[in-house]
Amino acid sequence: MNKLILICIIFFSLILGLSVFSLPQNNDESLFLNSEKSDHYQKFKKDFNESSFIIVSFVSGNRNLINEKIVDLKSKYKAVNIRENENNFLFEFNSTHYKTIVIDSGLEPIDFKSIISYLLKLKNEFLDVKIIGYPYNNFLLDQSSENISTKSFPLLFLSCFIMLLFFIRHLINTFLLFIPAITAAFVSLLFIKLFTGYLNAINSIIPLLNFVIFLTLVLHLYFSKFDLKRKFIPTFLTVITTAIGFGSLVVSDILVIKDFAIISFLSIMINFILTYLIIYLLRPFFIPKKIQFTFLLKIIRKFEMNISAIVCLSLLLIVGTVITYPKLKINTNLVDFFSDKINLKENFIFFEKNIMGLPILDIVIDKNREVSDFEFTKSMNDVEKNLASITNNGKLMSIGRMVKEANFVYSQNRELPTNAYAFMGLFNHIPNELKVNYVNENYYRMTILGNQLNFKEYNDFLNNVRAYLKNHLIEKYSFNGFFYSVVTSHYSILSFLIYSFFSSCLVIFIIIGIYFRNFKLLTIFGIVNLIPISSFFLFLYLSNFSMNMATVKVFSIALGMMVDNAIHICYEKKLEDELISPILFSGIILIVSFIILGFNDFLPIREFAFSMVYLIVIGLIYSLLVLPSLLKKIKI
Repeated sequence: MNKLILICIIFFSLILGLSVFSLPQNNDESLFLNSEKSDHYQKFKKDFNESSFIIVSFVSGNRNLINEKIVDLKSKYKAVNIRENENNFLFEFNSTHYKTIVIDSGLEPIDFKSIISYLLKLKNEFLDVKIIGYPYNNFLLDQSSENISTKSFPLLFLSCFIMLLFFIRHLINTFLLFIPAITAAFVSLLFIKLFTGYLNAINSIIPLLNFVIFLTLVLHLYFSKFDLKRKFIPTFLTVITTAIGFGSLVVSDILVIKDFAIISFLSIMINFILTYLIIYLLRPFFIPKKIQFTFLLKIIRKFEMNISAIVCLSLLLIVGTVITYPKLKINTNLVDFFSDKINLKENFIFFEKNIMGLPILDIVIDKNREVSDFEFTKSMNDVEKNLASITNNGKLMSIGRMVKEANFVYSQNRELPTNAYAFMGLFNHIPNELKVNYVNENYYRMTILGNQLNFKEYNDFLNNVRAYLKNHLIEKYSFNGFFYSVVTSHYSILSFLIYSFFSSCLVIFIIIGIYFRNFKLLTIFGIVNLIPISSFFLFLYLSNFSMNMATVKVFSIALGMMVDNAIHICYEKKLEDELISPILFSGIILIVSFIILGFNDFLPIREFAFSMVYLIVIGLIYSLLVLPSLLKKIKI
């Protein structure tokens, strides 16, 4: 009967894996927005008929070849709106050796992925093609999260299998221990499919995390010789605290992080039940093998820290954290998130210098409906004159600017006409695809285009714009646009980090306190976990990492995972031979797994991975060298 149940579980896992392993990638431009900014931005897009587009510049001396490829592109994608810049209207070219086109989705969704792949193929073959636009950013994000599934996972599985085989020196036992870990990864993929239906740059690491979490759990069970009854309490405590660490991220107002928290929490709890069930059914199939690594315990005991060394190390970490915390940088600049070999930053710089710059802020002003569009646009003329100059190399896009450019084409006079009839005549000559996103009965839209700004620079820029509008007596307005929405969504990133960490910390310590019911033990437990994890800020500063969408999760996740070793040791009240091997081997598996993840091209994932590596290492030092020493020195 047990064999039948086991076969059913393995078969179910395989079918589950095959059915969900090929989840589609979907990294929408709103991925990094909180719920408030996302709703605000979606309303803005609806009000001004904003559509997705990419701008493509062909940089080459061979004009005939470029024109030929543009004709091929139009022929291949006949339903797509592809506009060439013929008369430099609103575009300010600084070179005669390139041609720019705009590929617009219009009212119908188009397959940007296919178009971008075609353009990149041209680039790889013989043309210098530069692309910008949110669909291109989404394309790059899709590639990054897909690399986790297609490259990181297989390499991780293979590496962990080899390490596990080396640790336990038995092929069959290694295969058997791998079953619950792989099942955990598949189950987490199922939860992703049920909750979101797709993978993205944030949730794509959930299966990897579930895999390593439960591979380390089965190591503890293996080295206890599958004494499931005795190991149930410490393993349950480690799983529930890990799940709480992940689950505490639900307080985020950014939907993708909230989904990450819910999916991680549920998958970890369900996988704990499945892991125990699978191990229980697999026990008869394991080949008994004498497991002894007594030399490891002897080595660790030689390096145990005395109280003076513990105090010095802890003070050093605390002081370093206090000094470096105010110096942490917040990075919301998508250009910095991708590898240099992708040339995204180079593309942005090219468009900033050679065309009009990047849309860094949209200002939406309530119209005075008592006056005509001509009179209102005229009243905005003085406001617009110096508005763009607030940022370096800034330019402005608006109905007023378009009419001025149209006037310049016909009369060489870049000013607004003096009467409404001339205004409407020029307005009607503006290409519809340019003005359609700026026409609205109730609002007047101005877009400031400029260079990429970091978090602090952008905040100063917004304050300057507010002051400028106040000086011009503009009161009824709002800020919008994608760049604005992304940056301002991160205003609360540090407060969210602290709130999620302390909420998880409180719940974890309540659970540990209720179980152990020993204040001295709880104090030691706090010292060996909170001091090393607080040094995360010091590590961020010294490694020149930033606070971003991925690293903001490290604090709570690492707390949930770091306490595991302390729970096992505190449960036994000493470091035994049975514990040292799974703790050390689990640590090595976690370190190697996150190093593999750290080779991802996407900077937030890379910084998340190496931050976890640091915290696992410092956590092992405190668990193996500090905690046993404190347990000996302080009578419990």
